Amino acid sequence: MRRTKVRPDRSTLPCAIKAAANLANLTMGLVLHHHALVSGLICDAFVSSSLINMYSNCSKPDEAEKAFIESPFKNQVHYTVMLSCYAQNNLPMHALGTWRDMRRSGVSPDPAALVTALSSCGPDTLVARMLHGVAERAGLSRNTSVANTLMGAYLKAKGASVVLARQVFDEMSLRDIVSYNTMISGYGQAGLAVEALALVHRIHSELSEPASAVTLSAVLLACAQAGALRFGLCVHTQALHRDFHVNHRDWDWGLPGNLFQSRLLVADTQRLRLNKGTING
Repeated sequence: MRRTKVRPDRSTLPCAIKAAANLANLTMGLVLHHHALVSGLICDAFVSSSLINMYSNCSKPDEAEKAFIESPFKNQVHYTVMLSCYAQNNLPMHALGTWRDMRRSGVSPDPAALVTALSSCGPDTLVARMLHGVAERAGLSRNTSVANTLMGAYLKAKGASVVLARQVFDEMSLRDIVSYNTMISGYGQAGLAVEALALVHRIHSELSEPASAVTLSAVLLACAQAGALRFGLCVHTQALHRDFHVNHRDWDWGLPGNLFQSRLLVADTQRLRLNKGTING
């Protein structure tokens, strides 16, 4: 384009910046940023938000923040991209500050932005609790996507809080299969087989869609963690009755404390091959 002296415009420049972002090509991104400044296209919302995303993909959060601050116009997209940048670069407190700036600026929060902010929590339970409070004040804490992400934030935090995650689960207005899988996986990591199985039974009564292979894998993990041979046998029998094909080489019934050999089956849902796609409720 430059060799033919065709000047990038507000439509083509964001596409070029996106290409640099996808390639994580910082050198190309810097050239395009310079062109945006010289041409005056830096004032375009699409161009400026694309630059923020490019620096984020190149693992340059400081440069992304600089581009964000220098953007003369900030909309919901700018804030969401900046939140995503902090999430990708494990900067939860920066994400929290940006969320607060967004609220103060009058930009209406939406579930997508909050989900992005929650994704930045990492192993910090405190940040998850702070963002939980933010979600409640914004009236978004019961949104299904937000609540699912919040549960995940609590469960992946250091000293994972199954209790707080379950509180979020119980307060949800509408749960989907992701909600159940997230909570069951949390119980699996904690070795709470009874609680995991109880939620599986609720899936059949609450959801119109059946439990998935991911759900069964999470329950098997709970059984393995707890050494719950009886529950594991129950799930195994249920799987066979519902047309699952189970690779028996991945099972070890000899030792209750080592329910599945190396836990290969529960770690990889692809080892559960469904003949009918899902468990029929």
